[in-house]
Amino acid sequence: MQIAEVEEGGHNSKWGIEDRHWQLARHHLCDDNQIPAESLSAYLFRDYGFEVDDPSAYTLVETFIEEFGYEFGGEAFSHLYRTSDSEITEESFVTND
Repeated sequence: MQIAEVEEGGHNSKWGIEDRHWQLARHHLCDDNQIPAESLSAYLFRDYGFEVDDPSAYTLVETFIEEFGYEFGGEAFSHLYRTSDSEITEESFVTND
C-alpha cells in the first residue's frame, strides 16, 4: 500500500500507483537497490518469441521497456533498474522455425 492506492472501494475497486512510484518501489520493495533489467526481462519473457536478426540481452530489455511504458535512460527506468554486462547472449535464445 506504500506504492499503490485504491481509487474506489468495494467490489468495483480500482487501483492506481502513486506518483513517482519508481522511487517508492526501489525504497520499499528493493531495499534501495536497483533491479537488474536483463535478468527480470529474461524471466518475464522466457516463454515469448522474438522476431529479430541478432537476439541479445538488449532485445529483452528493449521489449520490457516497450511493454511496461518506460523510456530507456528515462528517470523512472534509470532509478529503478540497472543494466549491466549480462551473460545473456545470442546462444541463450532458441530458434523456433
